[in-house]
Amino acid sequence: MTEYFGCGFARVAVRRSFFKPNGKVEYDQELRWKSYLSQFRRPHCDRFVVADKKAYDKHSNALSLHFKKWNTKDKNQYIEFFSQGNWDSLPELEKKQHERVNCQACDVHHYSFQTLFPSRGKNSSIGLQDTVNKNTKACFATFKCCKCQAYFKGYQKGSRQNLRRN
Repeated sequence: MTEYFGCGFARVAVRRSFFKPNGKVEYDQELRWKSYLSQFRRPHCDRFVVADKKAYDKHSNALSLHFKKWNTKDKNQYIEFFSQGNWDSLPELEKKQHERVNCQACDVHHYSFQTLFPSRGKNSSIGLQDTVNKNTKACFATFKCCKCQAYFKGYQKGSRQNLRRN
């Protein structure tokens, strides 16, 4: 479920699709699906599209339950940060880096908010952290300039030091 909607903006868009503009719950699955699709405009909609309505229904319902069970102040911060208004205010270059599955842009640019999203299961928070670290390394590895490589090496050392403190 969290992998199917790996981008924070996609998760919040799914959550928003469960509500009508007046704040009441939207029960029509077809309207929920259309509402989700309408939140990402061209040229970005191709990376967020869920072509199979049944798959959307299944995964969006699971994600909605996940949001309902999440009862901390972090939930409001997460929803506010990944809101439609913040998506609209992102630069086009950054929007192009976001995608529904395995969103490296969220893992790199919005790390502190992306990790607020709770994972289910005994060791799932470790798994989420490993995924975020792996995506971060893959993103930084694509940069070949000296400044980026030096930053990445410092980032790796900082991550190891933070792990030792915990």
